[in-house]
Amino acid sequence: MYVKCDSVLKSEPVQLYIDTEIEPAGAKSIVSVLVKAWAEAPFNRPNEITTTLNIEYYVVYVTENGIQFLNDHKSESVRIPFNGVKEDCFSFVRPVIVGSEYRGTEKLKIRVMPELVGYAIVPSGFETAEADGLEVKREDITVFSAIPVPNTEIVYSGEAVLDSEMSDILASQSTVSVESVSIATDIMHISGKVTTYVQYLKEGKIMGGTIVTPFDEDVLAKGIVDGAVAVPFAEPQGEVTTLSDGSVKVEGVISVKGFAYIPATYSVVTDAYSLTKDLNLKFCEAEIKENVCISYDKSKFFGSVREDSFAPACIAALAAPGITALNYSGMKPIKAEGIVGAQLIAEDVAGTPFGITAEIPFRTECYPLNECPGTVSVYANIADYQARLRQGGTIELSGEIGIKVLSESTELIKYLCDYEEVGDKELSDAPIVTLYIVGKDETLFDVAKALNADVGRLRELNPEIGAEVAEGDKVIYFEN
Repeated sequence: MYVKCDSVLKSEPVQLYIDTEIEPAGAKSIVSVLVKAWAEAPFNRPNEITTTLNIEYYVVYVTENGIQFLNDHKSESVRIPFNGVKEDCFSFVRPVIVGSEYRGTEKLKIRVMPELVGYAIVPSGFETAEADGLEVKREDITVFSAIPVPNTEIVYSGEAVLDSEMSDILASQSTVSVESVSIATDIMHISGKVTTYVQYLKEGKIMGGTIVTPFDEDVLAKGIVDGAVAVPFAEPQGEVTTLSDGSVKVEGVISVKGFAYIPATYSVVTDAYSLTKDLNLKFCEAEIKENVCISYDKSKFFGSVREDSFAPACIAALAAPGITALNYSGMKPIKAEGIVGAQLIAEDVAGTPFGITAEIPFRTECYPLNECPGTVSVYANIADYQARLRQGGTIELSGEIGIKVLSESTELIKYLCDYEEVGDKELSDAPIVTLYIVGKDETLFDVAKALNADVGRLRELNPEIGAEVAEGDKVIYFEN
């Protein structure tokens, strides 16, 4: 019997710097530089994967003719060391922008700091011996074997009126919050929302607003069954347009990929003997997943940024926030802390727009529904976010962080992987009655093996022992 236990490997995070230079024509000052990143399908090699990292730049700047906007794109090949990955693995890469900085005006130099993590499903398993004709001891084990969630696109679309006096849209960014995942046979039901952050012009001033587009879709995922645990990752790609009635339309696709753990129960032979043959038994060990659980919770965060130069009546424009740092520890509860990074746009008292980066620390605790000791992975995303300007030059930021917890524990199982017959047993023809006293941690199988007896015969001779024996029980055995 082959026990399939494909596993998910996660690479060590790779951080790098991506430098580029953009020339915004006639720029007198730079208001903001927004960036987003995505990775193309990786190419696997033994112990490493390579991918093409794409960076999209959105630059808002001021010229003599007013506020202008341009975007640019850069691609770069990245190699990620990844112990254990093989050429035939299913893999993907998640990039996260952990920081960016820029300087200059007419020759704008931008440095982006992405962090990339690779995930791969590695085929694995073990072959157990076929112990036909032997007396065997079996153990039922549940193995969670990983399968890929096929790359699927969910179409989303929504409309909203941000401002009836809005003129041009300057830039937009979207984030996805996956809030619910449920499983049926071959179907993964996923729901959440896409939040699109829009910067636009109103009477020559930069303003900001958000459009929230919920989604609720069934994704075909062949091989998923009831009891599976799915871990999807979602990334949005879309565009924002202005309609003739002044409303704003958001449409695009959500790229969903990831993996799922499928439970399967196997009856594995852990010991064996023959009534008539001497055996040479070979035992092997395998590390298997003992349990997998997942939980999702939300935690609020709040912070503020104060600048004396903020205009008292200016509303800060929004940009998509991100989690630039995340650390976690413990299990009951899981303690997570990190930093929410947000780029804001405001005006000074002279009416000149400028950008500022806010860093808001957060600390939260999660309580998984199930007991899940072992290795814990924590994923976080911005589930909600608002920015408000208060009197006195203070911008208040608040929102919710979605915390997803995946916990895996493993156990080492000893099983019979091979055996050979090495001769006939020397059996006495004389009738012998044996009284056996059960030792500590012995099972009825252990007693039968010690007596070279059939388990059924022991039950027949000792009807009082019940389903199993206990230390100190007396077991009688004799041949017919």
